[in-house]
Amino acid sequence: MRSKALIVLVGLGAVLAAGPAAAQSQNYYSGNFMLPYCKARFSVPPSETFRSGICAGQILALASLGPEFLRPEIAFCPPPGATNEQAIRVVIRDLEAHPEQLHLDFVTLAVVALHGAWPCK
Repeated sequence: MRSKALIVLVGLGAVLAAGPAAAQSQNYYSGNFMLPYCKARFSVPPSETFRSGICAGQILALASLGPEFLRPEIAFCPPPGATNEQAIRVVIRDLEAHPEQLHLDFVTLAVVALHGAWPCK
């Protein structure tokens, strides 16, 4: 199921990453770029968290979409009481568990991670 959701989302990620930055050697939309900033959310002082805020904002924006805005095979349904911090940790854990995919679009990887942790039933 993970690979099927990843295949569906890679197409979406390709569209999102097709901007001018995608042509550069540094892909600002990738898991490689965002992972350190996601992890920084839990280890740096609040005054130095601009990019970790970008990570958190993207994950929380996805979480706020709800299953009605995502295709059923990639939708996720956090359990009652799940926190924003849990969602961020779920994404970090999945990114670290799959370093071979870090070159892919961060939002795609985040959706796959959240779906893997909290599939809708």
